[in-house]
Amino acid sequence: NHDVVPRGRLSYIDFHCHLDLYSDFPGAVQAAEAANIYTLAVTTTPRAWPRNVELTRGMKFVQPSLGLHPQLVAQFPNDVSLWDSYLEQARYIGEVGLDAGPQYYKSLDLQKEVFSHILRQCASAQQRKILSIHSVRTANAVLAALDKELSLVANGVVLHWFTGSVSELK
Repeated sequence: NHDVVPRGRLSYIDFHCHLDLYSDFPGAVQAAEAANIYTLAVTTTPRAWPRNVELTRGMKFVQPSLGLHPQLVAQFPNDVSLWDSYLEQARYIGEVGLDAGPQYYKSLDLQKEVFSHILRQCASAQQRKILSIHSVRTANAVLAALDKELSLVANGVVLHWFTGSVSELK
C-alpha cells in the first residue's frame, strides 16, 4: 500500500514488478513514483514496451524494462524481432529467462534459443544492460547461458524465481 510509505523517504526497492498488469497501470506507476519506491517495471512482452516508456518518461524511481517472458515465447515467437527493435532504447531487460515447469517444459528448447539470442544481443549492445532473469527449474541452464553469452563484468543480473541450490548461486 503506497499510503504507508512517507513521502520523501526511500523505503523499498523492487527489482521486479509487473506494474503493467495492474488494473490501474498509470495509477500504479504514479503511486510508486510518489512513494519514492525504486521500481523496475518489467514486461512480459515487447508489445508492452511503448506504453511502459510513455508512462515512466521523466520518472526518477520507476524505470521500464524490456521483456519477453519465457512462459510466452511459444505463444509469441515472432515477438523476438520486435524485442530486438527496442533493445537500444532499453537500459533494463526483463522479464526474460527460462521456465521448465510442467506447463512450459514443451517449449524449453525454443525458450533456450530465445534466451541465448537475448543474451547475445545484450552482450553486443552499445549500453550496459541490467537483466531480470526468470529461472524456474532451470538454474544450471540459465547459469550456463550466462557464462557462455553474457559478460557479467559488463552487465548486471538479478535472478528472479531462482530455484537452484546455494552452490549454484555461488
